[in-house]
Amino acid sequence: MSKFFKRYIGIIIAWLIVIILSIAYMPSISHLVNQKGETHIPSSMQSQVAAKIGDKFHKTERGTRPVIVVFNSKKKLNSEQVDKMYSTIGKIQNHQKKLGIKSMVTPPDTTSSQKQLIAKDSTTQIITLNVDKKVPIKTMNARLIAAAKTPTLRTYVTSYDTIQRQTNDKVKHGITKAEIIISIFILLILVLVFRSLILPVISLITTLMAYYVSLCVVGNLSISYGLPVSIYTQAVLMLVMMALGTEYQILFFNELKRQFVNGKDETEATIAARKQSGKSILVSGIVLAIAFGSLGFIDYSMIQSLASVGIGIVILLLAVFTFLPFFTFALGKKIFLPSTNLSAHNYSKSWGFLSSKSSKYPLISLALVILIAIPFVLNSRGKVSFDPTREVATKTSSATQGYKSIKEHYPKGTAEPLTVYIKSDHKLDNDADLREIDRVTTQLENDKMVSSINSVTQPEGEPLQQLYMKEQIQIVTGSIGASSNALNRVAKGLKKTKIDSKPLSKASKTVSSITNEVNRIQTLNAANNVTETPSQIVQQVQAELQLFRHKRMTRFQREVVKDALQRSMVDQAQQNKMNDALNRIGMRTDSTNSRISNFEMELNSIQSRVQNFGTQIADSTKEIGQSKDFLDEMAKSPAGQTFYIPKDVLNSATFQQAVMKYLSDDKKTAKINVILNKDPHSSESLQYINDVSSQLKASLAATTLQNATVVVGGVPSTIQDARSISKANFNKTALIFAGVLIVLSMFVAASILQAAYVGIVAFVTYLMSLGFSKWMSSNLLDQHQLTASVPYLLFILLFAFAINYSLYLFIRNRQNSEQSFTAKMQVSAGLLGTVIIFAISVVIANAASLMTSSQLTLIQLAMGLIFGLIVIGLVIPITLPGLDRLTYDNYFQGLFSSKKKVEKE
Repeated sequence: MSKFFKRYIGIIIAWLIVIILSIAYMPSISHLVNQKGETHIPSSMQSQVAAKIGDKFHKTERGTRPVIVVFNSKKKLNSEQVDKMYSTIGKIQNHQKKLGIKSMVTPPDTTSSQKQLIAKDSTTQIITLNVDKKVPIKTMNARLIAAAKTPTLRTYVTSYDTIQRQTNDKVKHGITKAEIIISIFILLILVLVFRSLILPVISLITTLMAYYVSLCVVGNLSISYGLPVSIYTQAVLMLVMMALGTEYQILFFNELKRQFVNGKDETEATIAARKQSGKSILVSGIVLAIAFGSLGFIDYSMIQSLASVGIGIVILLLAVFTFLPFFTFALGKKIFLPSTNLSAHNYSKSWGFLSSKSSKYPLISLALVILIAIPFVLNSRGKVSFDPTREVATKTSSATQGYKSIKEHYPKGTAEPLTVYIKSDHKLDNDADLREIDRVTTQLENDKMVSSINSVTQPEGEPLQQLYMKEQIQIVTGSIGASSNALNRVAKGLKKTKIDSKPLSKASKTVSSITNEVNRIQTLNAANNVTETPSQIVQQVQAELQLFRHKRMTRFQREVVKDALQRSMVDQAQQNKMNDALNRIGMRTDSTNSRISNFEMELNSIQSRVQNFGTQIADSTKEIGQSKDFLDEMAKSPAGQTFYIPKDVLNSATFQQAVMKYLSDDKKTAKINVILNKDPHSSESLQYINDVSSQLKASLAATTLQNATVVVGGVPSTIQDARSISKANFNKTALIFAGVLIVLSMFVAASILQAAYVGIVAFVTYLMSLGFSKWMSSNLLDQHQLTASVPYLLFILLFAFAINYSLYLFIRNRQNSEQSFTAKMQVSAGLLGTVIIFAISVVIANAASLMTSSQLTLIQLAMGLIFGLIVIGLVIPITLPGLDRLTYDNYFQGLFSSKKKVEKE
């Protein structure tokens, strides 16, 4: 005894050291979940590729999270409320740095994209923020909620990260409540089973110690070696360890009672109890530890995180086999005080009754089970929800209330828009690439799933008409129309043109008259020609007077005549000049007359030609009209929607604003913001996200962007990738987890069929539970879809518990090797029924305690788990004995033999 005591003293000291170290080095599981708890999506999937591209898109938006502030009123916002809201927005703008806001878009702006922030019913307005991720979510929420408070308005702050954090917090608080509730319930169960006050405390200490040590190990492995953790790791670990810890200890203490009844002392009874019950405990623990460990091979981080339950089971086995025996050795029978009744609870009347009836009427039993199962199994079909905003009750969450308000007053996808990235190896700020971007923008916009869209060519949510051929053609055709009308008028005028030659005829006659008069003057001048000088003429006149009249002129008279003659000579010179001029005029007028006649003839020819030009112009206007009609038709055709941006417009300050917003800093990546008109978490929307990138890639083939990377980012894209991973891995999870359990059960049962039967029972139970949970969720919670994690968690837990309880039966069957299969199953069911029923009760209480979390997945899981465990508690004794009889005891052969005997008689 001294040797035994010394050995266990060392073990207790070791456990105490482990507990102290666990407390000292216990990491914050909730912090780990917040850091690593999201579904890990491979970097090659499009949401992650888009995230990398988006992180490098604009320097100002790097390392930020999108946040929406909602201002809501029950009725249309009045002017006073609007003024107060804008005053609040102004304060937020003034304190951007303090609040960690890097950029924001507000509704006062008059552009169309900002008008999208105003609800059509004018009851709600939102502002969008990009907040630095360095600001903790809790701090960010507190600051923004305080800053957004506005008198007479309801204000909310919402974001995907906020909703996720609140969901994690709800799970954390729910688990804390569940730990307290289940601890109390375990104490009550053990008090009820063993009528003892000491034993329940020791049992609970053992289980809790193993549980918290497991948490510490799992947390540190996650920190040091990247062991996956998720929001449900702790919840599942608690469920499994509390349930297994309780049932293992019930098995151990029942066996200990039996050993004490057989007269053994503390040491002998402890060793014997550990040996006898240890077979069932060890087999159950190893099988479940291996099965949960196999989940580490699933390419889904949420399921991988449940592999840590295998670690917890191993630690629990160590605690049960090393820590617990010390107290039974030290206290002996006193551990059962105040009860003095050491009778073990060995037989369950309910399981004994059900198993006997199942053996007697196997076909009826199976038919009854199948009929009850059918409606639940049929109701299990349906799509699951990937909407994280449904996880937290809206009445207790500002984030989910804000999200709900946005969905009520805006297009469904406003709170979580998609972002399509087109990444090229060259700059995109040119006409050819912008044309392709505009084309795919229009292609997206025309899809029935899309409510609105913004891109570099449609920055205000609608096409810039002046940048399309239709608008430009209409301008050209308008000018052509005006010119055509003017040409028609000219043509008509030219056709009617007549050049009057009468003035030329008159001019010709006038020129002839002048010629005649000049000739007459020239004749007179020639007749009066004077050639002598004035002095000679005076002398000649003096001589003629003396000769014929005998008179002489006085000197004075001679001077007067001389002077007159000189003047006359001057006049004669002028006359000669006039003669010369008239002579020339005559010659020119003769030429002019000839030219006028020629010009008159030319004018007549010109008139004819002008009229001909009018006819030609009229014909041309008809052709211009045909061209205009062609251009009008082209403007109305798809060709009219062709994008074309001149260089001066491309380089304009106005268009550069769109370039800065929707093209990356290096101009090699374009983004298109898409708001869906349906819930972005719906199956239809997620399928659209899954298809849109491949459609756009096909659309850009054989274009300037044929080698561009096209991906869809945003929260819905991340959820779609998680959905794809979830769907792809469910069958794999079911196959690996169930396969490991069934194969190991075959070795334990030494029977392939018995293990297969349990597998079938577990699977049908899972489908029934899924249908029940869906029905209850729809009727009690008004949630018509199960969350995406429920099927996974429900399958794993129900399969684990169903196989676990069956393992006890298989082990007991092998101990009764002399009996028939049916008899062995009947006996095992009766003997182990009480233990299993109490174990099921612990799990049910544990599951029920999770419903206090106000987290939808845990509530739906709890409903399904409670129902499934009740079904397991009923179906195992109803189906397994009957199936054994149908398989191993020649039931049908005996049935036919009985009929033949009746016929002979």
